[in-house]
Amino acid sequence: MLLFWLLCILLLVIASLALIVPVLRNRQVIEADRDSLNKTLYKGRVKEIEQDVEQGLVAEQAAVLTELQQNLLEDVVEAKSSAQRINLTLLLLPGIILFFGICIGLYLQYGAGQQVSHWQSVMTNYETLQHRMTMQDGQPPSKQEVDDFMLALRTHLANQPDDTQGWLMLGRLAFALRDGQLAQDALHKAYKLSPADSHVRVAYAQALLQTEDALKLKQAENLIIATVGLEPDNIQALSVYAFMALQQEDFAGAIERWRKILPLLAPSSERYGMVKNSIAYAQQQLAKANEAKKGSPAGSMTYQVKVTISEQVDLPETGYLFVFAQMVNGPKMPLAAKKLPLSEFPATVTLSDADAMMPELKLSQQAEFIIKARISNDENVAVAAGEWEGESSVIKSGQKGVIEIAIDHKI
Repeated sequence: MLLFWLLCILLLVIASLALIVPVLRNRQVIEADRDSLNKTLYKGRVKEIEQDVEQGLVAEQAAVLTELQQNLLEDVVEAKSSAQRINLTLLLLPGIILFFGICIGLYLQYGAGQQVSHWQSVMTNYETLQHRMTMQDGQPPSKQEVDDFMLALRTHLANQPDDTQGWLMLGRLAFALRDGQLAQDALHKAYKLSPADSHVRVAYAQALLQTEDALKLKQAENLIIATVGLEPDNIQALSVYAFMALQQEDFAGAIERWRKILPLLAPSSERYGMVKNSIAYAQQQLAKANEAKKGSPAGSMTYQVKVTISEQVDLPETGYLFVFAQMVNGPKMPLAAKKLPLSEFPATVTLSDADAMMPELKLSQQAEFIIKARISNDENVAVAAGEWEGESSVIKSGQKGVIEIAIDHKI
């Protein structure tokens, strides 16, 4: 901190000189100009006296010149005495002190002195904070200690950008603090420095898995697969690999990967119990998924729709036939739909869950629904005035037989 204040004082001295030097130079110029003027006036007066002597107006030239010289000497002496009476230092000193005071006051009020002091204190305690992060004393660090260590660590990495372990630690801390972008950036630098380090690869993959970018998710998967291939007993990599399967709802794959971890852990360890619980959870989800497949007879149902048109319908030269299912009571958005170019009628269309507009809204999930058929001049399924439409009666889930719809009214 002392060095900081010394630099501040040096900068203030330089700034003060920028004010003082022009004043001193201006004073010298003024004195030089006055001397030059006196000389010019003296020479001019001498010529006038010589002319007066030639014209007989002045009898004693020597006495007049002596008097002129005496007046010039008195003016010079008076100017020097005046300059001596004006002490420039005493005039500038209060201004300099005021300038120093204003600058220091503004810095203390609006500057970052406290932050700089805190930063230097943190850097002094860097090793102690690093020890606290490892929890070797059994006590977790406080939030302030974590923030201080993050500040010290980032300063350390700014000075030593090739410290792989430093970047790895920063990434893990950012990941724990839910700062995904910082975690990705820090771990990416660690990976570029040490791509063969399995700890770095796994940590970087974990950070990438938190994004929704398909390319980053694929990169994370490749990193984990490569690590598991090189180190089949890497518990951390296997854990992430199992979590990836769980995210993809591959419950069987997650169970298989977690089971590979169990022999690597002590049965009495806390992590062993966590893996057992994870396997149990995945087994429950797998059982529910199997029950849903077996207990949904309508899930594989296909509904055959026969569409006819009434005699009053004027078919456009070009257009499309839309056949879609809707809820009886609920949003009118299509549950399932098909679009066909206009052709000869009657036309037969099939609808099933494969034609669902949204994965979470399927025909097999509806107890009842209706099916509509519409002739459109364009490819837009939205309703437009003048289009012809027909609809079925209410259809029960799992209903068998051909569903007939007659297009008979104009919208």
